[in-house]
Amino acid sequence: MFARDKAVYAFTPATDFGGGDPTTNKKGFLVTLANDTATLSASASVHAEGVILDPEGTDGKASIGVLGGNIGPVHVRLGGTVAKGAKIQQGADGRVVTDAGAGARVVVGLCLEAGVVGELVEAVLKDPISLT
Repeated sequence: MFARDKAVYAFTPATDFGGGDPTTNKKGFLVTLANDTATLSASASVHAEGVILDPEGTDGKASIGVLGGNIGPVHVRLGGTVAKGAKIQQGADGRVVTDAGAGARVVVGLCLEAGVVGELVEAVLKDPISLT
């Protein structure tokens, strides 16, 4: 019996994830998953379930890495300035930001590169954790 060593699966995008255009696509954005559909995460408090690895339009299948699924380092899209080694939390628009360190938030991983808003940087993602 075959078992996957990485949790990367194909899902139908709920909206156009932008395909191959690196200036407008949604690579690195967090998503929620339901049935065969991936939807851009629109909440900083509802746990995301995946990250877009290979974006597609609604007529294709996007490759989604499942958070906590041993996907290794992946690219995430930044919603603010993040330092190398910083914990990252979900933003309200599918991007990630530096962990605020206090208050209600959902931490999703550790940034492996520094970057600024809009950039793709490498990060290691884990099961989302709600903190207060």
